[in-house]
Amino acid sequence: MTTNSVGTYIVPTATFEVTMPAQPAFSAYVSPTFANVTGNGGVYRICNDNNNTIFDQNADYDDDGTFTAPVTGRYVAKCYCTLGDVTAAATDCVVQIVTSNATYFCGYKNPGAVRTASGYFGTEAFSFADMDAADTAVFEVEVNGEAGDVNDLISTAEVLNYIQMFLAC
Repeated sequence: MTTNSVGTYIVPTATFEVTMPAQPAFSAYVSPTFANVTGNGGVYRICNDNNNTIFDQNADYDDDGTFTAPVTGRYVAKCYCTLGDVTAAATDCVVQIVTSNATYFCGYKNPGAVRTASGYFGTEAFSFADMDAADTAVFEVEVNGEAGDVNDLISTAEVLNYIQMFLAC
């Protein structure tokens, strides 16, 4: 066990697995469904409304969907979202992981062409982001081509929209 003046920061088990309880990591999801968040170029920040934190291992994630890096490093960021009321008119969708250093455009797809018969479309984003101490990260989704911002961020017991981030190295 390794400790400092703040507490234990490396914990080996009897079989030599190692945990780091202060390692920055969080996971959150959106609930309930939010209506009319994008569709005609509207950008919606995922988890800025009524987000539910599953865990926030180092208390670096806040209630309006912003992660603040406590240390400089490389962070793995992941997001999944499901949109509803997507029509054939929807031309493109992008999920953005926006950090202080860069914007990572992920999941660029044509939702109008691949939506389900009931108008659902799911997409995800993954990034390996370079962040300095005190840099921030948020996750956003944008759909274009609809007559207005008519697409919903769908959340049900079976479908969760989530964001996750952790310090990798």
